[in-house]
Amino acid sequence: MVVIQEEPVVQSLGFEQKVDKIMEENMFSGSILLVEDNKVKIAKGYNMANSETMQLNGPDTVFQIGSLTKAFTAAAIMQLQEMGKLNINDSVQKYIEDYPYENVTLYQLLTHTAGIPNLTAFPDFISTMDIPVSVSENIAKFLNKPLEFEPGSQFAYSNSGYILLGAVIENVSGQSYSQFIEDHIMSPLGMGNK
Repeated sequence: MVVIQEEPVVQSLGFEQKVDKIMEENMFSGSILLVEDNKVKIAKGYNMANSETMQLNGPDTVFQIGSLTKAFTAAAIMQLQEMGKLNINDSVQKYIEDYPYENVTLYQLLTHTAGIPNLTAFPDFISTMDIPVSVSENIAKFLNKPLEFEPGSQFAYSNSGYILLGAVIENVSGQSYSQFIEDHIMSPLGMGNK
């Protein structure tokens, strides 16, 4: 992320040229949007979105958001708690059938303190990540692996915990993860690919 602060930002002579220079020097590949007073001042893509197909980035390029989904997942879990459908201090076993560890809570999944092995750190992850699998197939990859530490005793970033939270959202809400996020976060906030 690059931040440039000038007073006032867009009235500065050559601002777009300064941005272009920074993007070039840092070999930035992506898109930027600059809005001031509800007016789009810069909407521009830089370099390649896909070097194999030679597709350039543009202002409308859609990007995978990766770990930003964790914020949506955490918000959805908290919404379900507010609705009285779950409690973050409950054991994961209450919401995931056949989950082997009674002492792992939803709170620990949310805070990366559950001790669950991180699926994305497994040796075969890179070679298999593009193979479509169901949520339950993903969970099966780490479900019966031993915990790396006593739940609640340490912090270790774990995508696996958020995969489990996604399954909890589906099990508790009766909706797919994507539909719950659409209905309870995206639509109410007017978010989407525009």
